[in-house]
Amino acid sequence: MRVTAEIKTVTRQRILDAAQKLFAEQGFAAATTRDIARAAEIGAGTLFNYFPTKESISLCLVSEAHAQAVVHFHARLSREPLSLEEELFAHVAATLRKLKPFRKYLTTVLDTSLSPLTSDQADGAPSLRAAHLETVSQIVSRHGQAEALSTVALHLYWTLYTVLVKRHFAAPGRHVGAARPVAGDVRRLADDLREFHTTSRNRRVTSCRPLPNSWKLCPSRSGS
Repeated sequence: MRVTAEIKTVTRQRILDAAQKLFAEQGFAAATTRDIARAAEIGAGTLFNYFPTKESISLCLVSEAHAQAVVHFHARLSREPLSLEEELFAHVAATLRKLKPFRKYLTTVLDTSLSPLTSDQADGAPSLRAAHLETVSQIVSRHGQAEALSTVALHLYWTLYTVLVKRHFAAPGRHVGAARPVAGDVRRLADDLREFHTTSRNRRVTSCRPLPNSWKLCPSRSGS
């Protein structure tokens, strides 16, 4: 039987739905690709035609959630004007809401596929990291801070963002409504982007600049 594009789309979605259910019920470590294939009612070999590893399935789930978050973020922008800090916070808050269902295995994704050292291309398409930083670049440019968007500045932003996400979901009882700690981190992020731009504009950066103190998100300092 000829496998049409429609059948491929349906099969891919069945794999993702089955994986998300198993990850939630059994945990990411316990669920196997064989379990996922069985739940999706396909052969294990067929699953590998769509996803080479269990980690690639989790990255796809997180990437799709992030894309939905961007849609919600832009919908809010169309309703009200926001400052730079407010836009950054709205973007981060939108992603945190959409990532909440994956919090049990999000650290695994962050430590591998979303590492700052990961390529900005995945299977010929922009990676989640590249897509996220593209939205951030658009936000900063809208507020006249485009010159601050050096490669190093974006790398520092991504480092802060991944630490923020880990801390947000690691804290017992933490939920997206607990906005004050996240808002403070985002405000410091905007300030540090400006600081980095100001201090590096008139001198050539020849080595890695240490992280500003406000980026060292130690629980003891933040009180979380």
